[in-house]
Amino acid sequence: MKRIICYCLVVAITLYTAIIYRNQTLLTVFYCEILLSAVFGYLNIICIKNIDILLRLPVHTVYTGQKVPVEIVVYNRGLIPTGILKIILCSRNVSLKKGQNVKIYGSADRSIDNIPTVLKCEYYASDIGSVEFSIKKVGIYDYLRIAELPFRRADKDIKKIIVLPKLYDVPIHAGQNIFDYNMTDEYPDNKYRDNDRTEIKEYVPGDNIRDIHWKLSVKIDEIMVRKDEGIHSCAVVFFLVGGTSFLSLFMQAALSISRSMVICGCSHYICWYDETEKEVLRYRIDDEDALYEIVENGISVFQGMGHVADIHVLEEMYAYKYSAYSGVKTLVLNSNFELLDDGIVIHKYDHKDLKNSLKAYEIQL
Repeated sequence: MKRIICYCLVVAITLYTAIIYRNQTLLTVFYCEILLSAVFGYLNIICIKNIDILLRLPVHTVYTGQKVPVEIVVYNRGLIPTGILKIILCSRNVSLKKGQNVKIYGSADRSIDNIPTVLKCEYYASDIGSVEFSIKKVGIYDYLRIAELPFRRADKDIKKIIVLPKLYDVPIHAGQNIFDYNMTDEYPDNKYRDNDRTEIKEYVPGDNIRDIHWKLSVKIDEIMVRKDEGIHSCAVVFFLVGGTSFLSLFMQAALSISRSMVICGCSHYICWYDETEKEVLRYRIDDEDALYEIVENGISVFQGMGHVADIHVLEEMYAYKYSAYSGVKTLVLNSNFELLDDGIVIHKYDHKDLKNSLKAYEIQL
């Protein structure tokens, strides 16, 4: 708007001066100013009708501290280059519920052989979680950069990346009892079976009558049975007690330990007390894919972790809810970065030097 006002003032001064001094040259300049603004405005309208603007993310998973390339792809089907493009790119961390807008300026040549113009910028991945990118607004200036016209056909799709915490290797020794727990058949299914893996299906001849879900069957007037996949409880239960102000570092420590347990072949539960739900929740980690799933919603999960002063209370709540054996080993990481084994502090990690602190102590399972 300021550019339009300034240009109008220049045109007005030119006309005023031409009239006062009866200068034919200035009058010609005045006509040229009017004509150029009209011609360039018309060309800008033509450009708007002949371009497409898309948002593209070359990568979809990065670690904290890395720069994420973000590309604005412009297809110009017209015969002339565009004026200056002003693109407002919005990035929003879904987990932290905070975002920022970035202005990108550039122009697009004619797309010969359907080869687009690519405008590039970088996003610094400082926070863990799921980050969404979208084109918020696009404006196109004429060649004199006087007037900006809105472009409303830009890509409306939201692109997403997952920012993972930088995980470190933690030395872990899995004892024979861990492997025996995973391999043996001596544990009764009805006591140690993972009740998270129970599904409901329609009854077919051959199903065990004892598996009939009578309450649901009466409700829907069809015989339904519980389908149990037969997966036993995990050997290790890893409790996380939140409340720390160093949330990102706490996530790094917890997930580094969890990934290292996966690498040594130890499936486990990550458990925590959720302040919103007012109950104990858990998430089964069998492989790194499961770990990445919890990272995708990691900030909201870790932010919701409540502080429980007595870990024995947390263990009792867990046993009551899931009616499951606590496993061979129970580990706890509290808000002071202390690692507890069966209620005893066995190591304290230094959050100021987390990488070396995690490598310094070998966890015995």
